[in-house]
Formats: sequence, structure tokens, C-alpha cells
Amino acid sequence: MIFPLNSTALLQIVSSSRFLVIGDAGSIGQAVTKEIFKRKPLNLHVVNISENNMVELVRDIRSCFGDIDGDFRIFALHIGSIEYNAFIKAHGKYDYVLNLSALNAKKFKLFLRKSPKLGRKERWFFCISIISATQTMGIFIRG
Repeated sequence: MIFPLNSTALLQIVSSSRFLVIGDAGSIGQAVTKEIFKRKPLNLHVVNISENNMVELVRDIRSCFGDIDGDFRIFALHIGSIEYNAFIKAHGKYDYVLNLSALNAKKFKLFLRKSPKLGRKERWFFCISIISATQTMGIFIRG
């Protein structure tokens, strides 16, 4: 389904869902994270290897939108590390997992196979991989 950004249906879906955003440092990741945050999700966890970029994003979000009642946290972790795997085991109940990092689709599928179950019966995963400005690929998986 496609919803207008200001639709009530989209607001209801986001505000009752748990999100994991991987790779928020780029322009797409920042924009997506802000759009999710504005709609006050139950849970918004952001994972990126660059702590400095995440801190800037949080400052921008807090100054523009304030705070939410949901669980909004950032984690400076490397995908596939021991720490990341422990994080997924501790927090891994997500309805939507969005990979907006440089992790390519092949590595993302491997990540999904190795990850414990990440949520409810219906899980949604999105991956965008940008090799260059002219080679963009996206996958959307219902798990």
C-alpha cells in the first residue's frame, strides 16, 4: 500500500510499530529517520558505525521535533560485530528493519538469515544499496 505522508493510516501504522534503522548518516537515512520520528513510533532504534553522525542527527531531531513517548535510542555499532549481535538478541523485536547503509543487498540477506527473529509474525525489511549515483538498487522483503 502507498499512503500520502500526512495520512491518518500511515500515522496509525508508524505510531504502533517498532523500527530499526541501520545507517542513518546519509541524506536518505537522515530523512527517513526524521519522518519515522515525527510520527511517534513505539520504538525507533538507529544503528550506525559513526557515532558523530548520529549525535548530529539526534540534535537536529530534538531541536525540530522535541521528544516522543516511544523508545528512541541510537547505537554506534558495526553490523555483524559481537556487540551488534548482542544488541539484536537484547532488542531485536522490530516490525520494520530498514537498511539504509552501504551494506549491499547480498550482505543484507545474510544479515537477515543470521539474525534471530526480529519481531511479530509479519516482519518487513527494506534495503537500499547505492553503488553510485547511477546504480541504485532496493529490495523490500516481507518475512
